[in-house]
Amino acid sequence: MSARIYVAAKYEEKRAARAAMRACEKAGHKITFDWTKGRAPVSSTLQEAAAYKDLDGVRRADFVIALAHPHLYGTMLEVGFALGCDLTKPVFLVGEIEHDSVFFHVRRIIKVETVKEALAQIERRLKR
Repeated sequence: MSARIYVAAKYEEKRAARAAMRACEKAGHKITFDWTKGRAPVSSTLQEAAAYKDLDGVRRADFVIALAHPHLYGTMLEVGFALGCDLTKPVFLVGEIEHDSVFFHVRRIIKVETVKEALAQIERRLKR
């Protein structure tokens, strides 16, 4: 069984995000939106369009995998959107988070150390 997955990460960490996406695809899952293709949008209009594509990818995903980074501004917006748009959507937070938040204690936020661990948990959830 396969899942639809959105991978969130800091734009400067797009290599790590690409690697996570490839691991998801290798495990038989579909990426809802690959935001790593192309350049960073520069104009306000292009940034808005990019944001809506990202949010649509989050909305369509069964699971979100968010890669930790000390400065997670955009990633945390995507995580918040995932929490708000679907009250059952699990969000896997991969890696160490430097700053705590009450939102990291919501049951749907699952802290894991690696993408491989997130994928293993997704597989277990799909078999239920």
